[in-house]
Amino acid sequence: YFPDAKLILTVRNPEDWYRSARVTIFNTMGETADPQSFGRAVIETKIFGGRLDDETHAIEVLEAHNAEVISAFPPSRLLVCKVADGWPNLCAFLGVPIPAEPFPHSNTTTEFRNRFAK
Repeated sequence: YFPDAKLILTVRNPEDWYRSARVTIFNTMGETADPQSFGRAVIETKIFGGRLDDETHAIEVLEAHNAEVISAFPPSRLLVCKVADGWPNLCAFLGVPIPAEPFPHSNTTTEFRNRFAK
């Protein structure tokens, strides 16, 4: 238990999130996936109620999750940000200087697919 821990909630446009999740995360949970796997048992069934193909429902689940996280943490311990915002807000929240190097961008659709193709 870490009562003073800070939390960073990354958010993005819900429709963009769904399009990305559908071709990456959700795509790994197809008919050939083990029904008892984490992805199928927890993500597909428990979190999304078996409705990964229902964009409206999936976005409602995402938005409810984000709202629950936001309501559970005091603003002093929570940073809600977009990864595209880069270093400034993140570093200010963490109380560290902004690095000279560019903010990293990883886990693209191609990188994700390549990891799961192995």
